[in-house]
Amino acid sequence: MKRWGVLILVFLGLVWVSCSSAQEGIHIEAGEITYDEVNQVIEARGGVKLTWQDLALSTYRLLYFLSDHTLLVPEPLEVVLGKNRAKAKRFFFDFQKNAGWIEDAELFYVVDAQRKLYFRGSKIRYQEGKWWGKDLLLTGSQKEPPAYSFRADEITVYPNERIEMQEVGFFINKHRLLYLPALSKDLRRKGSSFLPQIGHQREKGFFIGGNYELFFAEKWRLLFEAEYTSKTGFLGSGNLFWENSPLTGSLFYDFRQQDKDSFGGYIFYEGNHFQGGVLSYFNQPLDDARDGFLSRPLQVVARFNGEEERASWGLDLSYGFFKEESVSDARFDVRGTLDWNNENLGISLLAHYTSFGFYPDRFLWGGKVHFLEEVNPDFSYGATYTFLSDNVASPFSFDTEREHSLSLEFSLGKEEESHLRVRGAYDLLQGCFDEVIFGLNLGSKDFAVGFEEQYSFVDNEVLERRYFIRKKISDAILVEASYLSEEQTFYLDATLIGFDAPPKDRSLFVEEEPFDLFEVGRDNW
Repeated sequence: MKRWGVLILVFLGLVWVSCSSAQEGIHIEAGEITYDEVNQVIEARGGVKLTWQDLALSTYRLLYFLSDHTLLVPEPLEVVLGKNRAKAKRFFFDFQKNAGWIEDAELFYVVDAQRKLYFRGSKIRYQEGKWWGKDLLLTGSQKEPPAYSFRADEITVYPNERIEMQEVGFFINKHRLLYLPALSKDLRRKGSSFLPQIGHQREKGFFIGGNYELFFAEKWRLLFEAEYTSKTGFLGSGNLFWENSPLTGSLFYDFRQQDKDSFGGYIFYEGNHFQGGVLSYFNQPLDDARDGFLSRPLQVVARFNGEEERASWGLDLSYGFFKEESVSDARFDVRGTLDWNNENLGISLLAHYTSFGFYPDRFLWGGKVHFLEEVNPDFSYGATYTFLSDNVASPFSFDTEREHSLSLEFSLGKEEESHLRVRGAYDLLQGCFDEVIFGLNLGSKDFAVGFEEQYSFVDNEVLERRYFIRKKISDAILVEASYLSEEQTFYLDATLIGFDAPPKDRSLFVEEEPFDLFEVGRDNW
């Protein structure tokens, strides 16, 4: 047995150990290292640090077994695996299988740049990015007791995909509010919220809505959405998803008590530089069905794209039959895009050709230049110039129209604190000012009140006013109430920070995403 009493860098196996699962060495630094030649065990003590690929840990003592390339840390430790970090009392890891476990642990799991989750339990297992365990607590709160938590008999986290839970209780502080036999969460789905949405709209009356998601097999997922309104009755949606990368598919049916039902499905292939699919949609609502419905009984889509350091390009093709309330025709679309961006300047170019079966062919072309300069953390200004021209107007309402405009914008103050924001637009086609949007936010990211107004110079009237109040409850629940005075609409949104996707931004400064006929999924809905 040999000892070294200085800080030392060790390649396991005294100089170098090459595991079958890795070509990189395992590096250990410690105040004292012991090698048991009989049992082939390396023991490190005192200020121990170990690194291997995307694994790094620090502790007081560890044991490495050369016979099977496994590691045991019987002391409290901190460990980093990829983007995720954990604190635990014990740790085991098999380097050949890239698998292990932590005991009496708290796992800090990074969902994306905006979301982090915390898992607590007696034993959490890991294998190649996947985490799972029994009798676990999941929360986005760092307080004790947590502001909210899910406590489940079993939780499994599939990296960058989903969370599955069995026998789940939902708690606010220490109080259980709900029990579910199973609950799933698609980490990729935008705008999803566990808590119901409540509000009032002029057309709907009072409404309440929510969703429930369940992965019932490795490649299958169900999503149920429901909403009840005092004026239009019940709306229910059932969605069945199948995924076997690079193929995905979906079937859906939307029931509306006082309007047309929607139904359809798609199958989609997604590669690195090519995506393509076939879809069939009936009665897709345009603008919450107030402007009618769109049906696409059969549409074929192919999309090619590429990206460099600052530039990207796309070539999209589509052929199908489209039917609105009073317009129907077959159409073949080809769209080319080119985008270039640096730190404060962006340029986009567009060319879109449409060949109709009955109506005249249409060619839309143009581009956009966007400039944004941050003078200091408290002041920024920018401008956007848009030019779109066509040879003939489209018979369909969802197609992009011609535009020639210039907008200027400035912001005074930090975005998450008190700030003033103004944006004005000038219509170069009409030769007059179009509109101005003014916004004032007072407060911080924990509590804020504000007011926004959109004024039209063309109509000489206020198009919309928005009043809002935003409050963070404890450290992990965000509640926002918004009222749109002209539309007579009230929204109450509650978000479980970390678990839910970021809430929909209802600001008047946010421009609605235009309808994209090349989009196969239901993001347009």
